Amino acid sequence: MRGYLYILINPSIPNLAKVGKTTRDPKDRVIELSRATGVPTPFILAYQQPVDDCNSAERWVHQELEERGARNASNREFFTAPLHEIVNLLAVVGANNSGSAGAVDRIQEDEEEAARSEILDDDEDKFLDVNTLYLRGLELLDAPDPKPYGAFIFLEQAAMHEHKLACEKVADMLFEGLGAKRDPKRAEYYYREASKTERLTHADQTARWAYVSARLEDLIMAMSCWRAFFQRLIEDDLPDADQLVTQFGWAFLLDMSQATELPRSHRVPSVHFRRFYPQLLLSINEAATHSNPTDLTRAKAYLDRMSGL
Repeated sequence: MRGYLYILINPSIPNLAKVGKTTRDPKDRVIELSRATGVPTPFILAYQQPVDDCNSAERWVHQELEERGARNASNREFFTAPLHEIVNLLAVVGANNSGSAGAVDRIQEDEEEAARSEILDDDEDKFLDVNTLYLRGLELLDAPDPKPYGAFIFLEQAAMHEHKLACEKVADMLFEGLGAKRDPKRAEYYYREASKTERLTHADQTARWAYVSARLEDLIMAMSCWRAFFQRLIEDDLPDADQLVTQFGWAFLLDMSQATELPRSHRVPSVHFRRFYPQLLLSINEAATHSNPTDLTRAKAYLDRMSGL
């Protein structure tokens, strides 16, 4: 069963780490355990590792830690091993458990291992310094010799601790397949996390979230994002507004043409169709070489109708 292995630590029980499994978001498990165990301080999610079979993966990690004499009690999930050793075990079982370890590029493996080693090297406090994690991830992305796989490790760890900008960057990387396997569903999760407190930083991120939501058949959310996208273009007077509409216009028109049954209040106002008509039309023309002719016809008809032509 697909799920996650996770490592939790707690200031009230120093020198112990809880290693468990879940088929849900590990952060939900953190909340549950913090409420149920009666410890005075909440648990902290130190690391998470997606695996294809969380049951077998957890058994292997627990057995390995027990053989090292690190198990605190035979029927408990608490261990006394150093945090970096447990993280390395989860990384190993994650690669072997996925069924694709043999196909993982060596460069990817080296980058990820270097990133994990740096995160935990001699200073476990740095593991929880989300700004350090975020900035180091950006450094690896912007370096003359970029290391996207290593960058993703840093950025996702920061995102797990609700670093807003890290959530945005991780979402972008998952959407593009940069440094990680392309995964629109996970991208949507991080876009949602990034937007909990305020709008996404960039209009193109709002458009991507709209696209992902529509692919996941959440048209109401998609329409909300498209409205925010156009509102942002106008309110912020973005110099690249025309370019962004050309880039995302085709996806926008497809989504709009499928949302005709939604109340008008959920849809994008017609004024935006008239304002950006040339860019939307150009977007349709650029999509002609790789799109279904029926979709093209429907999108063009919808654009003309909403523009009053």
